[in-house]
Amino acid sequence: MKQIAITAAILFSAFAGYAQQMNFSNNYNKEEYNQLRIQSKHERIAAIILVSGGAGLIAGGLITAFIGGTENITTDEYGNEVNHTDDNLIRTGLIIAGAGVAAELISIPFFVKSHSDRNQAREIRLHANSSSYTVPLSGSRSVNQPQLGISCSISL
Repeated sequence: MKQIAITAAILFSAFAGYAQQMNFSNNYNKEEYNQLRIQSKHERIAAIILVSGGAGLIAGGLITAFIGGTENITTDEYGNEVNHTDDNLIRTGLIIAGAGVAAELISIPFFVKSHSDRNQAREIRLHANSSSYTVPLSGSRSVNQPQLGISCSISL
């Protein structure tokens, strides 16, 4: 009876326990994964700085243009009241706002590259933790999927 139980346990572990213990032993993949995660973080920070700075420039430029567009009532040398706007201040404000729009547009590729690097790092991590195995009773079909690692020590 004891021999049948041991044989059944070995057969059960051979057929039902198709999981393999995988570790992150490939240092090249681990280094590349870490490098891509750090690079993604730096790109995301640069993009956030560009978006924030662009928003500030747009707000400052529009305020400057608005201040320049308000009518200033002054008197000329003959005592007549003259209404005028400061065209240079309007122009300067619009240039600053345009620079803010440009900064926000420049941030788009940084966000895209950050997302791409983060996905590439996830893919490296997934491939490092996956292995190929043959599905029982399906011929020689090979499947490459993440495996769950189980360690079991049996003392006899």
